[in-house]
Amino acid sequence: MNKGINNNELKAEVVRRGMTLKELAKAIDLSWTGFWKKTSGQNSFTLEEVRAIRGELGLDDVAMKNIFLI
Repeated sequence: MNKGINNNELKAEVVRRGMTLKELAKAIDLSWTGFWKKTSGQNSFTLEEVRAIRGELGLDDVAMKNIFLI
């Protein structure tokens, strides 16, 4: 697991919303490759991207802390 993101929690939230990770990537205006690099820990999400994920998935504070380990 990447130190900055809990991929299992992110995937679970995406599935709960009836989306795929590729759809989420597109919705927040990232290429699939760029999104994958960020979820695998090669790169970090920007604050703007984190906010976009929160908005797309309708995440509350608890879910944000669980996913982004903050």
